[in-house]
Amino acid sequence: MSVVVTMLASVVLAIADIAQSPIRTTAPRVGPSDFVVAALHIGALYVACGAAVGVALGLAVAIVGRGRAAGATLERLGTGAHWLRPDPPGVARVIATAIAAIGLFATAAGLHVVAVSRFHRADLAGYLVGAVVVAAAWVLSALRAAIAVALRPVIAGLGRAGTRASIAILALVLVVAVTAIFLALHPEILLAYDPVALAWIPAIGVAWIACAALSVARMRRARRARVRALAAVLVVLATVALLTSATTFGESNRVRSVVEQRSVIGRRVIRLLSPITDRDGDRYSWAFGGGDCDDTNASIHPGALDEPGDDVDQDCFGGDGSPNVVERGLGRFGAPVEGLAQPNFLVVTIDALRRDHLGAYGYSRPTSPNIDAFLGDAVDFREVVPQSSRSLRSIPAMWTGNYASEVAYGPEYLWPSLLQENVTAPELLRDRAGYETSVIMATDYFERMTDFFQGFEQVTQFEMPDPPRERAVNEALPEMRRLAASGQPWLLWVHLYNCHVPYLQDGVESQFGSEQVDLYDTEITLADRQFQRLLDALDELGLRDRTVVVLASDHGEGFGEHGTFGHSTTLYEEELRSLLAVRVPGVAARRVDQPVGLLDVAPTILNLARVEPNQEISGVSLVPFMTGEREPDADRPIFAELLPDGLHPYDVKVMRRGARKLMWWVRDGTFQYFDLQADPAEEHDLSDERRADALEMMSALRAWIAGSARAENRTDTFVDRNRLRAMPTVTHPVEIRYPGMFTVVGIDMPRDRFTHGEAIPLTFYYRVDGQIDSDLFFYVDIAGPPGVRIPAHFHAWHFPLHSRYPTSRWVPGEIVRDPTPIVIPEELTAPVRLHLSLRVRDGDRILSADVDGESLTTVPLMDLDVVPRAELSTSPR
Repeated sequence: MSVVVTMLASVVLAIADIAQSPIRTTAPRVGPSDFVVAALHIGALYVACGAAVGVALGLAVAIVGRGRAAGATLERLGTGAHWLRPDPPGVARVIATAIAAIGLFATAAGLHVVAVSRFHRADLAGYLVGAVVVAAAWVLSALRAAIAVALRPVIAGLGRAGTRASIAILALVLVVAVTAIFLALHPEILLAYDPVALAWIPAIGVAWIACAALSVARMRRARRARVRALAAVLVVLATVALLTSATTFGESNRVRSVVEQRSVIGRRVIRLLSPITDRDGDRYSWAFGGGDCDDTNASIHPGALDEPGDDVDQDCFGGDGSPNVVERGLGRFGAPVEGLAQPNFLVVTIDALRRDHLGAYGYSRPTSPNIDAFLGDAVDFREVVPQSSRSLRSIPAMWTGNYASEVAYGPEYLWPSLLQENVTAPELLRDRAGYETSVIMATDYFERMTDFFQGFEQVTQFEMPDPPRERAVNEALPEMRRLAASGQPWLLWVHLYNCHVPYLQDGVESQFGSEQVDLYDTEITLADRQFQRLLDALDELGLRDRTVVVLASDHGEGFGEHGTFGHSTTLYEEELRSLLAVRVPGVAARRVDQPVGLLDVAPTILNLARVEPNQEISGVSLVPFMTGEREPDADRPIFAELLPDGLHPYDVKVMRRGARKLMWWVRDGTFQYFDLQADPAEEHDLSDERRADALEMMSALRAWIAGSARAENRTDTFVDRNRLRAMPTVTHPVEIRYPGMFTVVGIDMPRDRFTHGEAIPLTFYYRVDGQIDSDLFFYVDIAGPPGVRIPAHFHAWHFPLHSRYPTSRWVPGEIVRDPTPIVIPEELTAPVRLHLSLRVRDGDRILSADVDGESLTTVPLMDLDVVPRAELSTSPR
């Protein structure tokens, strides 16, 4: 009987879940047919859960032997007379029981606060709470009887109103009223929790009791054999529904978005079932869209490196061997430009400048008269794709000629260094062709990245907040004169920060209005003037005929087109519409409409300077396209990426082939497919309508990542390296428990003395104690003595494992290693002793940790010393 009741309740809940899903706005809207399929998947998940719970409940009742008593109680609940007949003694007992239960709960809750704040030993606290709760239960039981006796005449005086139905309605009204008042006083609850999910647990209980009460009376008249037969049939049907859902789920991205983002339980149940159906432990299941074509071999899964010749399809696509998506080489140089040997280079980058806000690209506002004129005199690459919408990734790609995941980054949290094994175009020009190299940077944002300016002899940066916007060019003009007088060819990079948020922070009046986009457009006009000052200087110094001018932007800027503002969060076109134009003496102006990459700047500069790369790169020289020697390959794959780094959890990949664009949301396991020629605003995801094309590009994207990305930049590899089966020896064993979720069991910090520019080699170890439904955020705070200023960016606030392995995917029983190196900023006062502490956030709530029986929201960790370089070099570590 429990199976039938529970499955009936699951059907009711499924209908309620399906009904509420259209009003949730966390997923794209879908058509009726997709919604119906999604509803069937949601129903299958519910009835499967109902069957499992029903079978377990039936077994429990059979073992305990209280089934008949429970059935009799439910049968009474299901009759109208039970609810509508006046029963003063019965109603009094119900009210007295509720009062006693509230009293017992209040006693236990208050005692818990006392115990965790006064006792440092968990066993003593447990004994105290247990003993007092038992005593309180005994006292309240006696009080319950007295309260019931006292209430009988009061209930009897109500006459026909003294029924269980009246009291139930009154209780419901009181609960709703109290809840409404509480939420009005504490609106943050609605931000910290999903209100629908918060109400779902009591909804499950109400649905089960209601279904049980209504059905037990009817089923008790049927033969027990028939009830059992019906239960068996329902279990079989639920199993078939679940298997059908498991094998077909993931065939449609829109259906998947409804189930995982709109359903209350969809994502949770699938996350629960996916590890169960992952037999080889490679985190890819054969079911629920996991795509594992051999679930008995951990080396075979989507995105695995597929070595050809072994007759094994490791990446689950296209048979043996991954497709060779990108042919790396030495830049595929074109013929040298006649009469242009070792030219000077003026490279001007404007941070966050979006090309479709320029007049030359059809924009209605007069934002860029000078840039427009320059584009008419240069080779304008109309479809340049930056390699990221984040500067820390796109600019290194531009100077190395490699994609972001091919660049060798250090392990530092948030501000990863550029390792010396990278080779930049300025470095090659300086070392192999005798170029003077200099950079004027209108911000100090990048100084936190060690070797970000690799290859530049002179580096000038200005402290944030932004300096006067003229300052960068004011410094660049005398630097240009110095370089011109040196007698050597030179490369000068000027980076303007105008178009980066915050806009017009110095109070300059907007030319177009008060909205953010109006301020942004005004910043473009101001950057336009600064750019023209640099061009005028070239003419005044007589350098125009010997200087190549490169004008570029590192990425675009979003203004809510897809729900986000700024950049670094998505790879939709508004964040990728960067700019690239090159003016070369002796080369006619033209437009190039085929896609190219911002990483092509490095080989282009080297080609014009006649300096070959000393290692293979993915970028190609644009010189042949500028001179008309050949046209770009319209089907060339070009990639863009957001690599997670801890504070920024976004893990997104894009592949472009002509106008076709595939975007893979790695954390969610979903992808979108757009035809940019027909849909430049990316309003129509075609991943279902053109499934074969989308899957082909998706497989090629995964193959490229597996074959080209460095191991430390591949999410799968990085996560696998840091999921441990056993706890290693650490320098600081600890026991910081977040009950029911995880325990911090160790911290590694091999030494406690450091100096400026060093990375603190901090590593946390977590033991996963239970399933975690949310993605927790970790604050590692750094504090100094009173009066010592701690730079705002000197901390380790992060999602674990550089945001690559969210806590919602942790597997109970495993050990997770979380490397969190922190670079010590140069501006920090030294010598100084610093203190590290830990907080963990779930949404808007800071969680309490149990440390030696004490409940703490901020957990002290350890101290370390920062000393001057000279002192550290002469003292033992």
